Amino acid sequence: MRSYLTVALIGGCAVTGALMAAPATAADWHSPHIYRETNGSWTNVEYDDGICHYKYSHNAEDAETHLNRWGDCSRVAIGPNGEAMAAAPAVVVPVEPDDD
Repeated sequence: MRSYLTVALIGGCAVTGALMAAPATAADWHSPHIYRETNGSWTNVEYDDGICHYKYSHNAEDAETHLNRWGDCSRVAIGPNGEAMAAAPAVVVPVEPDDD
């Protein structure tokens, strides 16, 4: 009985240790990496939060803009200067039909 109990305790510790060592989701532990550089007329921004990764480049001289996105960027809005903002959820307002 004692050896069975010891095995159960060791096994329970191993499972608990494995769960504690398992990495959390990217949103839980990864703070966003934001790199911004302006050189002459070019503005370059790179954003990576572990879920959404994008690179934004804009040339103010000829208004040329490039945007490359990887991952799920549905919750990130990209502002006019390449900065990341929280995307506002869509709001649906019901409209009463007109009885005319």
